[in-house]
Amino acid sequence: MGRSLRWAGPALATAVAASLVAALAVAGVAGYRWLSDGNGHPFGDERACAGTDVPLERALEARGITLPPDAADVHYTARARPPDGEPKLTVAFRSTRQAMSAHLTANGLDAGRLTRLDEGPFMVGDVFDLPRGTCGNTGRAPAVAIPQGPTSTGTAYTVAVELDGHAIRSSTAVLLSVPSTG
Repeated sequence: MGRSLRWAGPALATAVAASLVAALAVAGVAGYRWLSDGNGHPFGDERACAGTDVPLERALEARGITLPPDAADVHYTARARPPDGEPKLTVAFRSTRQAMSAHLTANGLDAGRLTRLDEGPFMVGDVFDLPRGTCGNTGRAPAVAIPQGPTSTGTAYTVAVELDGHAIRSSTAVLLSVPSTG
């Protein structure tokens, strides 16, 4: 009988360790599924970045801003009272040259200027510097910052788009930003 007890000790320890590993694996899978189901995002909106306290549609509507109809891979941060120096609204998304040209023209940018975005009042270079807390995929190509506004609500904002030479890239990353005063 003494021999069977010595054998049971290591077998019991192995069984307890295997049970513990299985329980941790189940908890890990459940946690991942909970987060990926939108429960880890503000409002359950997977587009919302951490720290967002205003839903995207409400933030856009309050400022009289629209996104192009083909906006994809949208990520945003919207704050009612952002920390000093940080924007109230930042939206990163992908679009096409045609959709962005139509969108910018509809929002007051002269269509003739869209082919010479590297001249005039536009800031060209690395204009995709994201404020702290913003998530999402932004551009990696040279870009131009295009001041917009004021909108019907009086809000001024900036749209940054990737450039291909002098014009918007055919498939472009876009960063829309509303300052904390907007």
